[in-house]
Amino acid sequence: MSATLRTYAWRRTASRSGWAFALLLAATLGVSIGWRILQVGEARAASATRESLTLGLVSRAAEQVASGRSGEGAWLHEDPFRSLRWRQDDYCGELADGQTPDRGCWYYLPQHEWILYRSRFGGWGDDGRGIEAYALRRVPGEATTGKRAGEAFASLELQPVTASDLADWAIHTKEHK
Repeated sequence: MSATLRTYAWRRTASRSGWAFALLLAATLGVSIGWRILQVGEARAASATRESLTLGLVSRAAEQVASGRSGEGAWLHEDPFRSLRWRQDDYCGELADGQTPDRGCWYYLPQHEWILYRSRFGGWGDDGRGIEAYALRRVPGEATTGKRAGEAFASLELQPVTASDLADWAIHTKEHK
């Protein structure tokens, strides 16, 4: 009878261990899938914000060109988020050099004329992962044809900041000191 009890105890232990392993595996899989869903959702929201900002810049530039003031005005150096028709929930304002951006926030860096986004679910590595930065660039008037061709510029666009420039900027933040 002793051998029967030992066999039963071994089977019970193996069964519990198997269920615990299956539960651990399911939890790990659930967390990793959930994290990926959050990353994809955040990337889509950031892309939509970037596209809305681009359209806002183009609209503002078109208004300036139509009114004959395309090459002048302080609006060229202002925070582009102010030209949007609605207040972004994830816009956290202007960011000075040396300050660390909060996760999940868009910023304007006036000293570089950059738009910066730090991902909530991405990393902060030496390669700049988790941070997207776009420089405000003027599209020259020579790039267009028609009545207004040849003026100072035709529009503004967002151009991705190079990884080396972003790394140079990130070195000076408080998080990296």
